[in-house]
Amino acid sequence: MKVLPWLVLLLVAGCGRNDSDDGHAEHGTPPPTVPADPHAGHTMPAAPGTPATDPSMPTPVTVSPASAAAIGVRTVPARAGAAATKHRAPASASFDPSRTRRVTVTAGGQVREERVPRVGEAVRAGQVLARIWLPEVRAAFEEQKVARPLGEPWASAARSRLLALGVPAADIDAAGDNIPDTWTVRAPVSGVVISRPAREGGWLGAGGLVAEIASTDARVVEMVTVVPPPVGTHVTLTDGADTWVATVSEILPTAGPAGRSVRLLPKGDIGVGRPLTATWEGVATEGVWVPRGAVVDTGTRQLVFVAGGAGYTPRPVSLGVRTADEVQVTLGLAPGEEVVSAGTFLFDSETQMQGGGHAGHAPPKEGG
Repeated sequence: MKVLPWLVLLLVAGCGRNDSDDGHAEHGTPPPTVPADPHAGHTMPAAPGTPATDPSMPTPVTVSPASAAAIGVRTVPARAGAAATKHRAPASASFDPSRTRRVTVTAGGQVREERVPRVGEAVRAGQVLARIWLPEVRAAFEEQKVARPLGEPWASAARSRLLALGVPAADIDAAGDNIPDTWTVRAPVSGVVISRPAREGGWLGAGGLVAEIASTDARVVEMVTVVPPPVGTHVTLTDGADTWVATVSEILPTAGPAGRSVRLLPKGDIGVGRPLTATWEGVATEGVWVPRGAVVDTGTRQLVFVAGGAGYTPRPVSLGVRTADEVQVTLGLAPGEEVVSAGTFLFDSETQMQGGGHAGHAPPKEGG
């Protein structure tokens, strides 16, 4: 429970009482009169930059330095200076779409033999991917056989038709007067197979896709962020085990609820498809800074507990930029003021039990 640490305070306070007080209680002797505090009812002057006193704010929490140290309360001075925001976004690597080759057929036919490697496996330029029976290509070879004895221009016209159907010149010359039953499809480049829709025995229409091959030496990384870094920004990528450096190459026009898409060019051999985390630093901002743990968010406002005198005073503040470790305070706190950096939840619990409560917190019911 949040109030349990304060039981420690009550025990510490109880142990500090004078034993003579118990003697007065036993014999009916009234305790000695304590002089009134001449400063009671007076408020301390506000620190520079602090807003006007809020009457709804609870009174300061009084804790002795020894008790505060015993329950883990720590304070640090508000720091004046500059800090750079550090941004983080999920990312993923893929093959560069501009370096991906689609292997297609220009005429429709049936796949008689399919040799495309599995997705993710390597393929070399010139490797046989499939042998396809293409009736239109076969007919063109038959025309060439008839046209060759006739000489020009019939032989050239027949050869041009085969070239227009996508038959390589080397295959045309190798065929001679023979009429091949199937057309051999080869990989145009070396790379990695990323799709292989062609299946042996299946039919492909004109422009049908046999396979897609991605160049292995060209990878890109894309991330989505609400704070797109400028082009040229250096970004660190990690998968939890390895780290790479990348450079922002393009901010894509596409945008969604999660932000804009940003394309990066990584250095080094980065795996494709694995989840990555991208981090980069933003512009340095000047201001007054406190640790992130020093701020208590009540739901409707933010507070820090300022150390002064014998207590810790809750003070509303306005916040600005957040970094990985610090928060910028734009209003309500002066540089050098001591704020509670550890144990703020103890003071937050105590101020709620005072009856005034924080804005956004309901006061405790009577009788507990």
